[in-house]
Amino acid sequence: MAQSRNHIAGGVFLITVGIVLFFNELGYPFLEGAMWGAFVLFVLSMITFWGFFQDRAPWKVILGTFLLFLSATVFAERMGYIYGDYTGSLVLWSLSAAFLSVFLIKRDQWWAIIPGGILFTLGLIVALEAGWYINEDFIPVVLFFGISFPFWVLYFMRNEINKLAWAIWPAALLSLFAVMMFGKVYYWDFEDFFFPGLLIVIGGLLIFRSLKKGGKPDPGL
Repeated sequence: MAQSRNHIAGGVFLITVGIVLFFNELGYPFLEGAMWGAFVLFVLSMITFWGFFQDRAPWKVILGTFLLFLSATVFAERMGYIYGDYTGSLVLWSLSAAFLSVFLIKRDQWWAIIPGGILFTLGLIVALEAGWYINEDFIPVVLFFGISFPFWVLYFMRNEINKLAWAIWPAALLSLFAVMMFGKVYYWDFEDFFFPGLLIVIGGLLIFRSLKKGGKPDPGL
């Protein structure tokens, strides 16, 4: 049965390409240059999604979503809707969406939130730099706050099944880095403040966890 379905998918792909080529030969080219690339990426994404519905392999969701968004990016750039470094942002956001789609489809795949959040942050930084929307001194602030966000999400998702209380440690430390970088913009000496700040964060987390253990059990601990 699976082999028969694969043959059907392959047949649909070949027929589609044949129809496009047929119309091009008749003098009605609607796929030229980069548009061909967008079309091929779109078809490949559909084939990958087809494969996912056969065996539910998470990597096929990642690949299929990435190819689909990449196809849209190539199409948008070819049509003049985007330009320059914004293309890089869309590619990174495509990868982010690919990972996040795994979590949306299979909620037990919480790990996908981490690369999804990091890639989204990197895409945001590229977009901010491309549009001159932010002083470059604040880029590290955005970077560390952005990377800390998926860990905060994981921490607040913790329950008896998903033991994710550990996520508060990277979330808090990355947030500390962001605060320190923000202070550095205003001429704080980062090296002088980092160690005291680190002690404050670790001490605060230890107290917080002790209070949670002393009261209602904290899911995920």
